Amino acid sequence: MNPKKQIITLISLLLLTILPFSLLLYFSNNATSKFPNITQVNYNLQSDDNPITIGNFEKLSERMSLDYVSFTYEAQEISVKDTTITPVYTTHNLFELYEIKYDGKFFSEDDIIRVEKKIAISDNLALRLFFTTDVIGKKIEIYDEIFTVCAVYNDSENLIDKLSKDGKERVFIPYTCANTTTHLPIHTLVYDNSSFSAPIIEQMNLPQYHFTNLSEKHKVIDTFKHMANFVLFFALCVISMLIWFYLCRHFSESIKENLSINYLFNSLLAVPIKYFLLLVVGLGIPAALLFIFFNSDFSIYIVSRYIPYDNLFDIEHYINCIIDNSHYMNSISLVGDTYLLNLYENTLNIVIWLTAIFTVSCCTLLINLINFAKLIKNKLYLNNN
Repeated sequence: MNPKKQIITLISLLLLTILPFSLLLYFSNNATSKFPNITQVNYNLQSDDNPITIGNFEKLSERMSLDYVSFTYEAQEISVKDTTITPVYTTHNLFELYEIKYDGKFFSEDDIIRVEKKIAISDNLALRLFFTTDVIGKKIEIYDEIFTVCAVYNDSENLIDKLSKDGKERVFIPYTCANTTTHLPIHTLVYDNSSFSAPIIEQMNLPQYHFTNLSEKHKVIDTFKHMANFVLFFALCVISMLIWFYLCRHFSESIKENLSINYLFNSLLAVPIKYFLLLVVGLGIPAALLFIFFNSDFSIYIVSRYIPYDNLFDIEHYINCIIDNSHYMNSISLVGDTYLLNLYENTLNIVIWLTAIFTVSCCTLLINLINFAKLIKNKLYLNNN
């Protein structure tokens, strides 16, 4: 092939390799930044068991701390100034657990006890209702009651985030503001994975709920980043070792020619730079690769329940687990905000494809690069002869 065409091919393959890798980092970082160290528990509408009530859950406070636990109840959608909203009755620490950024001050535990009529809305809803996001202290009427806006949370405009949302405009209200609070069902339960309450909740008999460990999802997405980094490191190793082999051979041949004329000591004095470069290249490149390897994270995380008991390398088992999990997720109908669950599913599908495309394009680039190096070597050989 013509060297110019080969160069164009290499540049095209390089761009095709950089693009999926950049997109992989962008989508994975965007998703993982939204996964806090919590487990989200959503009620399954297809379950034969009824959801637990707020009253039943409040009784647990006698046996365990609920400081790192929150719950929500989603009321029926209503219209406010021609805008459909979903009132969500919840606790004071919901935004803290989800690490949601907001302006203002979210209602406190004292506000819940005093049944303060406070409400937290999104910046998008603020713009629709008041044409500004500076709405702290503004009034909103819900169910013939007046609520005061205490906080405005940031609603992401990212494309993949929008695709993951269910389209509902949620507003958050202290759960004690609802009528017959104790009889309200819990649609979503949230708890910090590192809290003392987590093991107690996990041991509760809640077959009607779907548990999603978001920190676990974070590690799964990170695994594909680590796989892409390993492919990149492998490509770096191949290129580096080719350069290492060529330079070492070049310096060795120069030193060998000098040794045929001079003794070793005289040769060292005659071409000291060649000995120095041979030492630097011979030891430096492998040392640099080892340093990168030991200081990089190529760890692979596999969810414990998906690991086979008899054979760790049973690929068919992993594939069946992925398929079964996908079928299960498509078969359930959950109540509550499923944004983070959908974000994980969408991001996972994207990063799997991007990792595959990056791996194929990276391997193709390496093969073409090796062929190009051979082509240049042959041309130089022909020119010298």
